[in-house]
Amino acid sequence: TVQQWCRAGGRFMVQGERVRYTGNWPQWFDKEWTDGAYYRTDHECQAILRPGAVHWCQWYEGSKGSIKSRYNVKACMLTNVDPTEVLFGAIDDAKSYSPVPGFGGKPIDDGSAAVVLGQYGAGTVSFFGDVNHEQETLQIMAIIARGY
Repeated sequence: TVQQWCRAGGRFMVQGERVRYTGNWPQWFDKEWTDGAYYRTDHECQAILRPGAVHWCQWYEGSKGSIKSRYNVKACMLTNVDPTEVLFGAIDDAKSYSPVPGFGGKPIDDGSAAVVLGQYGAGTVSFFGDVNHEQETLQIMAIIARGY
């Protein structure tokens, strides 16, 4: 099964859309991740906010090609993610970006994340909420696919 593969070191990666559309796959890996807002907003690696903490961002930031600044992406975000599993989370006081009247400037819920990465056995489970396959997302995915 995919769980056995991840426990043995596999890297399960899901890109875009809602978890509820795909059988709530986070529960397969004992994750309580849930669907959040769908907006374009600014995210940053949480290790920047909490230097010295044991966190995936420390590994990520040391990887060749990592993004070390804010990351703006239109994404289906997740909530209810353990803070140690947030790779790119919405910045404090984040607001939505949109040229569509009524959609720009909306507050983004605290704890919203566009990119999450969690350990599962010897492997990892990750989610990339980007719905447009933006270059920065592809860079992040490539780093995670190479492994730690």
